[in-house]
Amino acid sequence: MKKLLIIMFLCMFLGVGVIGVNATDTPNTLYDLSGTDTGNWLGTDLIHSVFALDDENVYIGANNGKFGRYNKTSNVLTDLSATDTGNWLSTDLVYSVSALDDENVYIGAFSGKFGRYNKTSNILTDLSTTDTGNWLGTDLIHSVFALDDENVYIGANNGK
Repeated sequence: MKKLLIIMFLCMFLGVGVIGVNATDTPNTLYDLSGTDTGNWLGTDLIHSVFALDDENVYIGANNGKFGRYNKTSNVLTDLSATDTGNWLSTDLVYSVSALDDENVYIGAFSGKFGRYNKTSNILTDLSTTDTGNWLGTDLIHSVFALDDENVYIGANNGK
């Protein structure tokens, strides 16, 4: 039986991103994983979203357009921000992360920005242009839910 990991990303008011994991084989024990941040790309940025796809991969969204993946086997937190072709995400905060599988990960961000990271192509694509009529505008996307690759739901400011 796979061991379930409860991933916790603690965001302190000082803006320090602290990464931790609590495994079922050692209940009530929180381990600091901030040392797995190779190159210190996350630094002290505030973490806004975490999505544990399975007990192997965890995706995070943070301030300053930062987006990454923690992999349990390699014990490395990888910066995926550079996969943002055209720098469309820029320095906007990544507020929500969701995935149906490890192939496509969807993100919602500040300023009505919405995108998809594809693991095979290693590209974070801007999907904001699919907003017909620009009804979303520049509203903050609070949540993203991927039912499947055809149906991805978002929740934003102003009842949208």
